[in-house]
Amino acid sequence: MYRAMPLNSNVLIIYVAFFSRAIVNKHQLRNIVVKLWSWISAGGIDENYPPRAKARDKAMAQFSQLRLRESTGALLLDGATAEILSLDDSYSLDEGVIQNYSLTLFVLTPEGRHFHFISSETGTPYTKFLLPERAKLILKEKFKDAVGQAAALGLSTGSRGR
Repeated sequence: MYRAMPLNSNVLIIYVAFFSRAIVNKHQLRNIVVKLWSWISAGGIDENYPPRAKARDKAMAQFSQLRLRESTGALLLDGATAEILSLDDSYSLDEGVIQNYSLTLFVLTPEGRHFHFISSETGTPYTKFLLPERAKLILKEKFKDAVGQAAALGLSTGSRGR
């Protein structure tokens, strides 16, 4: 079983320095504290931590298999062809074990529709259509509109040049 916060050399050095009153120079202490702070702020888990990577892969598979259709049968969202504009994951830790993992995606379909997707470990994922104005507020600089998407694909946007 993997533990989220393994005892690494920086933690060990701080532990030894604190409890044995060992002398550590300012430069060493600063480097140790910076590394320790970044480790703590990341929840002690990096992107490649095997249980986190496995949970992310499972959530991405859930998204890529997603197909949303209109009542008429027309395809609204195909997870396999949608462009991911924003990706964020969240989880809780229980004694170093990842619990309640969820992946949040904001995506753009080739047709220019924006969707919000949140994966679910136990059931149906949450998916919501976003109006372009709402997507722009949420995504800020990551936002792409339908015209920009069509231009990037080299497609006509419906206007004719003279």
